Amino acid sequence: MKHAVFLKKGVIGSVLPFLRLICVYVLLVCALFCLSEVKAYAATGFRITFTAHMQGKGYTDWVGDDTNLSQEGSYPTALKAIVYNLPKGVKGSVRYQASYDGSTWSNWAVDGELMGDIASNKKFKALKLELQGDITATYDVYFKILSKGEWSKWYKDGEAAVAADYIDGINLSVRAKGKPEPGEKMDLSDVDVSGIDPSKPMVALTFDDGPNAEATNRILDSLEAVGGKATFFVVGTRITGKNLDALKRAASSGMEIGNHTYAHAYLTKQTKEERLQAMKKVNDIVFENTGQKVRNFRPPGGLYNDEILGEIESFDMAVALWAIDTLDWKHKNPEKTTTSILDSVKDGDIVLMHDLFVPTATAAEKVIPELHKRGFQLVTVSQLAKLRGGLETGKVYSSFRK
Repeated sequence: MKHAVFLKKGVIGSVLPFLRLICVYVLLVCALFCLSEVKAYAATGFRITFTAHMQGKGYTDWVGDDTNLSQEGSYPTALKAIVYNLPKGVKGSVRYQASYDGSTWSNWAVDGELMGDIASNKKFKALKLELQGDITATYDVYFKILSKGEWSKWYKDGEAAVAADYIDGINLSVRAKGKPEPGEKMDLSDVDVSGIDPSKPMVALTFDDGPNAEATNRILDSLEAVGGKATFFVVGTRITGKNLDALKRAASSGMEIGNHTYAHAYLTKQTKEERLQAMKKVNDIVFENTGQKVRNFRPPGGLYNDEILGEIESFDMAVALWAIDTLDWKHKNPEKTTTSILDSVKDGDIVLMHDLFVPTATAAEKVIPELHKRGFQLVTVSQLAKLRGGLETGKVYSSFRK
């Protein structure tokens, strides 16, 4: 009996540390999950989200700002919409109503309330939405409808969108006052795409953190040798002396100059005033020295949130991220940089490199002629965008694939 008790205690004693480790692991996983959920929610910013009950199919998933919500062979019989992540210290809501005949309107539903009758198959003929509260001073709600296979124009704030027949789909969006309607494209009329065949594959090589005269000039030599173009996301503090000469050469050679902040500070660690001042300073430097209007912005580390996207939008810039990250800044190995591109590049990709480093220039001298040999046209981000659907201010792009 004593022996049995001893064994029991020994087993428990040996298992307890293992059980503690499992508990700690579970708690860490839960904590990380919760943090990721908080981060994902926080990253959404002030938006409108909505769901529709589709005849014969039930509710759709909740979708976000500027999403065409429709399902073939069905139509909405009910709608729910809500605004979330209101700006700090601001109050407001969205309300909405519909008409089945185009003249008699339902009661207003507010922030997540059900509007419509999910038990019936009645079709909406018309729709209204409007914001309420403090947010009306700085935001508008936009909405459009699908009817007979065509989407209507955008309506906003209490206007009535009346279908030619009945409403088959809905799209909602919130925009800051004075900004273009959702989906309105940036003016790219002065972007030269002559000599580019839109039916053939294209890739946008991009270079960050420069200019660095030694590396940048070598890259320009390689691009000019094959008639290629690229985009250089410059850091303001580096635009001086020989580096400034390299910047001017890039612009005069038809390269695009993008904004990569003034001192490569992570935007999420700066105040709004610091970010705005830095963005403007770089745009001004680029314009004064090259005559180019900056269209594309790349945040250091790819870090941003919705407040920052709004600030970028205020300068009429889009955000250019990447489909291929060479990690050249980390390993500084030309062969690894070359392989990371040539083994995975696809038509429409944006590729991230850094002309701050000479090994990147060495890699570029191999990558550029090889891409050209494979039939890729080397273009700027704006050229690629112009031929693949355009750019919207404040929007994030990593590729422009067909």
